[in-house]
Amino acid sequence: MNTPNKKTTLLTASVIAFTLGANVYAENTTAKKDQPSMVETTGKKFIDGWREGKIETAYLLNEYLNPFDIDVDVKGSTAYLKGEVKTEIERELAREIAFGIEGINSVKNDIKLLKSEPAVSGVTKVKNSFARAIEDASITASIKTKLINSRSIKSLNIDVDTEDANVLLKGVVGTDQEKELVERIAYNTKGVNSVQNNIAVK
Repeated sequence: MNTPNKKTTLLTASVIAFTLGANVYAENTTAKKDQPSMVETTGKKFIDGWREGKIETAYLLNEYLNPFDIDVDVKGSTAYLKGEVKTEIERELAREIAFGIEGINSVKNDIKLLKSEPAVSGVTKVKNSFARAIEDASITASIKTKLINSRSIKSLNIDVDTEDANVLLKGVVGTDQEKELVERIAYNTKGVNSVQNNIAVK
């Protein structure tokens, strides 16, 4: 029985190592062919980001679009648009601007229209105006009643006008304290939104 010498053993080991290395290299080469390299992936992301920036800048410079209402995402040569705008014209304009950017061949426009309130009929407007007038008259009457019943307010020469729950005070009082009290009485009346105090002190 022949015993293998050291040269034969080393040669065999070298052949095995070379074979394994060749197989690993072949597998890695195949994988690299099937999958994009890191350089390619980074390059594509950079181009996508550059195109997104071009579209967003175009929206920013357009006087009819609000860039904060529209989200842009670019993948390859396709631009994906999302968000909400007020009119169909704005929606189509956003699409056309994106489509006009160099490198964009298609646009997926998922921008939605904001829901508008239903139109109010003429009859409804009249009813609302009449109801508002009644409420304003009620506020005025309530303020005048409080002023008459106040022991601290000596002047009866105060005009109270109310429109859309906004009160306007006019007239003359004797002191600054009296003027401020009239304003407080008006402001604390139910239904009042604001008070403009034009009362003079004499």
